[in-house]
Amino acid sequence: MSKWRNKLLRPEFEKNWNRSAPSFANINVLGKCNADCYFCLGKDIDPVFASQNQMRDHFSEWSRFEDFLDICEHRNIPNVYITGQNTDALMYRYLPEILDHVQGRGFRMGLRTNGFLAHKKMDAIAKCIANPGFSIHTRDFDTQQLMMGKSPMPDWERILTEVDHCRVSIVASRYNIAEIPEMLQWLGKFPSVQYVQVRRICTD
Repeated sequence: MSKWRNKLLRPEFEKNWNRSAPSFANINVLGKCNADCYFCLGKDIDPVFASQNQMRDHFSEWSRFEDFLDICEHRNIPNVYITGQNTDALMYRYLPEILDHVQGRGFRMGLRTNGFLAHKKMDAIAKCIANPGFSIHTRDFDTQQLMMGKSPMPDWERILTEVDHCRVSIVASRYNIAEIPEMLQWLGKFPSVQYVQVRRICTD
């Protein structure tokens, strides 16, 4: 056994070494969004995708969707998340149905959202067996306008109190970087927040 493999098998590396199979798969829907985040990866996708809108299409009409789930099942992928490549998952018209369908096939399903529709879609969010994920980049209205081109702000106190479990994603930028330590302390008071992911914009 090589010195390199010996090093990788040390306890601190064992977790990564054993990641031979993916733990989740994403359903990346396409459509218009209810926010305008300047850092959105959807702004960089090919125009042919940017012009697509699946938000009103029933998932049974998606090409090879069941084949996709069959592949996930064959590879023993336990979690499937619905997210938006250039839109928000809560905007998908048939969200409750797709959650029931996919979880009915034995997967644990979650979603990723900016939270602007969370107040109206709490019933759908509650269906998620896997963690719903909320993007919370700031608690300041002016900063939100700069980062997301959107107001008013979701009632995060209410949302994080009402959900049983979730994760939070923060995109660190020049606009909110000084605010993040205080945000982490604030998020720590909610039992529902199981972990927090802080992400960096590679072009910022």
